[in-house]
Amino acid sequence: MPKDQPLNKIREFIVSRRLIRPKDQVLVALSGGPDSVFLLHALLALREDQKITLLAGHLNHRLRGAESDKDEAFVKALAKKEGVKLISAQRDVAGYAKRHKFSIETAARELRREFLLKTADKYNCQKIATGHNLNDQAETVLMHIIRGSGLTGLKGIPAANGKFIRPMLGIGRQEILEYLRVNKIEWREDSSNKSPEHTRNRIRLTLIPQLKEYNPQIAQSLSHLAESAGSDLELVEQLAEQAFRQTAKIHKAKINIDLSLFNSYNKGLQRNVLRLAVLRLARQGVAPSFEAVENCIHLMAGRVGSRVEVLPGIWCITGYKTAEIVIPPTSPIVKKDPAVKKLAVPGKTIFNSHLIISKIVGSHTWGKTLIRSDDAVYYDWDRLKEMDLTVGKRRPGDAMVPFGSSHKKKTKELFIEAKVPQAKRDSWPVIRRGDEIIWLAGLKRSNHAPVNRETKNILKLEFVS
Repeated sequence: MPKDQPLNKIREFIVSRRLIRPKDQVLVALSGGPDSVFLLHALLALREDQKITLLAGHLNHRLRGAESDKDEAFVKALAKKEGVKLISAQRDVAGYAKRHKFSIETAARELRREFLLKTADKYNCQKIATGHNLNDQAETVLMHIIRGSGLTGLKGIPAANGKFIRPMLGIGRQEILEYLRVNKIEWREDSSNKSPEHTRNRIRLTLIPQLKEYNPQIAQSLSHLAESAGSDLELVEQLAEQAFRQTAKIHKAKINIDLSLFNSYNKGLQRNVLRLAVLRLARQGVAPSFEAVENCIHLMAGRVGSRVEVLPGIWCITGYKTAEIVIPPTSPIVKKDPAVKKLAVPGKTIFNSHLIISKIVGSHTWGKTLIRSDDAVYYDWDRLKEMDLTVGKRRPGDAMVPFGSSHKKKTKELFIEAKVPQAKRDSWPVIRRGDEIIWLAGLKRSNHAPVNRETKNILKLEFVS
């Protein structure tokens, strides 16, 4: 292998993907292992050509006792020898994992990422370079396939993601080791990389050697698959963004999805639209599983009023015309609402995040047009005021005589006719005089106390959902 071949590969990879711009300051994630040591040497060799400045960052995870400390000492000596400023820190990864109930791998990854991002911000680094190579890409794709994944998992490790860049994704592990040996460059070995406890290690040590019997170039093939999937995913994401804008209405803690439009989409597009909706509400870095998305799609094509938790604290609730991706309200108002509240007349009453506004208007209004709608109704106040009006939830067996009718109708039937999702019915405001329903707020007025020519004082009730 020509001495400069790996460096040329990295240069071509950086240029073709525009990973670095002239005058960029690049933070190199330096663990002391062969990949990160090679990365540092490669970027040092390309520093003048690419017109960049380099810093190095090292996080001691305190997982391997003296071995971790020796790694840190090695990295400090290497950075000093090469004239590169090193920023190092220590974190109790095991303690963090225990407190947050994470696996060691997840805890290490989160703390390492946090350290690198904070360091990059502090020292004004435009890029953070990590030593992921072609074999890491192959292992990642296989791990995602084994766990069950779509295009998102098949794309593997991106060459660039925010500030993070991976210039070595086109170079295999053996090529890296050979370069280090030929150039007599030392590195540190991480003993945990040989432990069969970790899934990635088992894939690297057992599965990939078996797959090589079928295809000696399996790592390159999986890397090509990742690149192809990544390109396809870009197109799918563009289409999903367009579909999302067409079908979704975004609110503070919920997203309404038009079911008519959504159910006309291809299933692949449905999955991606749903992911976009959930990701708008989820904390950064948390995505719904394939199973959760499939359950959501199934509900949205089926029974009204069904619900499923897509992520902890985020629900999909189906209605007649829309589905809600929602974080259920946990405001003090909602939590403290009693089962029944006295209606403020005149005034404003909040019940389960709904607002009821009441006003008393004079009889002169009778001569004008009373604009009645589902959200605004009128009563003869003098025929109601002898008893308090209350607002509360529906009760078992509830029924009322709707305005203009002579027969009682169950509130359940009225909810169905109005296409109110089942999940919302138990918190829907019901206005009563004593035990009798006078208004199913925003839906149906009863035949109680209608306004006529003899009315002196008119009660107007408005519903704000």
